[in-house]
Formats: sequence, C-alpha cells, structure tokens
Amino acid sequence: LMINFKSCARHEFRVKVMRTFLLMLFMLVSLCGQAQHLKFMGIPLDGNIEKFDSLIQEKGFVRKQNYHTAEVSKTSYYYKGAFMEDSVEASIAFTPKKHLVYSARIAVYFDDARFLQQTFLRYQKAIEAFAQVEDVDVDLVKDMIFYDCGAGNIVLGCFEGKNYRFVSIDFFDKKNSPR
Repeated sequence: LMINFKSCARHEFRVKVMRTFLLMLFMLVSLCGQAQHLKFMGIPLDGNIEKFDSLIQEKGFVRKQNYHTAEVSKTSYYYKGAFMEDSVEASIAFTPKKHLVYSARIAVYFDDARFLQQTFLRYQKAIEAFAQVEDVDVDLVKDMIFYDCGAGNIVLGCFEGKNYRFVSIDFFDKKNSPR
C-alpha cells in the first residue's frame, strides 16, 4: 500500500478552501435580503444594544474598553473577534435615546500592503457572491464600494496611510439609522 502524499496535501487544501467558503457563505448569505433589517453575522441590526451585545459575544467576540471620546462611547461598543478567518476589530453603533442598534463595522489591520489588497478582493468577492445587492456604486478614488441591499447599505473600504493599513466593512441598517 503506497500513500500519495501530494494527493493528501491537495485533499487537505481542498477541505480548508471548502471550510472557508462555507464560513463565508454562512456569514454573508443573510447580509442583504428581504428582511426588514440588515444583518451582521446573522444578527439583525435591530433591537436593544444589550441583546445584540449578548448575541455577538456568543459568536466569540470579546467586548473591549471604548477608546474614543466619552461622547462617542455613549453610542458605540467595541469588540475583538474573528470574521471570515481574520482577526478583526468591530464597533457596533446604537441610537442615543432608545439604544437601538443600527450599524456595525469590522476592520482588519495589516503591516504588509499585499495582504491589504488580497483581503479587500476576498471580501468584495464574498459580498458580491452571497449578498442580494440591488445597486453598486464604486468610488475608485477613495477605494470604496457601496452596496445598496434594500434593508440597508454595505460599504467596503481599503485605507492606507503613513501609520495604518486596513480594510473595513460597514453595515448600515436603514430602518434604525438616526440619519
């Protein structure tokens, strides 16, 4: 009995790719749909922040101290966690009076510019493959893509400066937004 190690390595690679694909499908399939509210990782951007906080922590996110001004901290919670196998920082925004969740942002930070573009393209493909997008507006000058999903908007951005490099995805629910 001979074992073909090249075949085993290819099988392991295929399993990893399939697992990543299924994870992307699970997270993004409900981004835009016929629902009344946009969803972030399967959680509707709706309801009280305390309920949302509990649900996002069930998905493995850990709440961290707010690092912005006291005024911003009154309407946002911050987390660290994983999104599409990337270590990310997340912020969840909610209305000041009723504490209704209306927006979520994930950001992935990089030291190497190559990973910046690769991640941007990976997220773009996932959104376009799995979200039910009604309209797309591309701003190449700002490296941003705007997706209108009926219940809300998704904005994919790629940012690079002197001391930072990151890719972000912003989810905005139209129904609860204070704007």
